[in-house]
Amino acid sequence: MVYVHSRYIFVFIFLREKTIAMMEENPSLDAMYMVIEGYGIKREIFEKSHPTPQDVLILYRLINEKLQKEQEIARLKNMIKN
Repeated sequence: MVYVHSRYIFVFIFLREKTIAMMEENPSLDAMYMVIEGYGIKREIFEKSHPTPQDVLILYRLINEKLQKEQEIARLKNMIKN
């Protein structure tokens, strides 16, 4: 189980302004929660501490970026091996 730490609050506040306009371009709230829960963060815990859709979007984007970076690293490692 993963808990949301207070150090992420600064990131949420900083990025919240930028994400309001991007809400229309993103998947549904349920689709974003599926990615977040797949990463190991429980929906109930996150909703209690960060209840707004903007907070969900910020966390979704952070997780998505991390997963994309991990996939790119794995792809590059695979290229080096071959």
